[in-house]
Amino acid sequence: MRYVLAAMILAAATVANAAGSVPKLPKGAFYYNVRDSLTALGWQPAPLPANKRGCTGGREDVCDRYPEAASCSGTGLALCTFLWRRGDTLAEVTTYGEEVDMIRVRSVECRAGC
Repeated sequence: MRYVLAAMILAAATVANAAGSVPKLPKGAFYYNVRDSLTALGWQPAPLPANKRGCTGGREDVCDRYPEAASCSGTGLALCTFLWRRGDTLAEVTTYGEEVDMIRVRSVECRAGC
């Protein structure tokens, strides 16, 4: 099932994958599946140094699991941001969810190079 979902995400993301643009990721998709799809599309995690990351409020587990995690909040919707790079384009994926294995995509935006 995980592979079928990853294939569906990859197909959806491929539609908007021109140079200098960020992929369209399905809202609500599990982040661990999205990671596989982004990698398959040529995107690479863009980790920050550990001292520049902002995982707070007990969300250090997210930063420990995903080196591309830039920040993660333990309050409200438990929003986290992840950075991905392809060429000169830097994308930010925002997720929500409290448990590290259950975080889901909320949005994807371009941060640089678009």
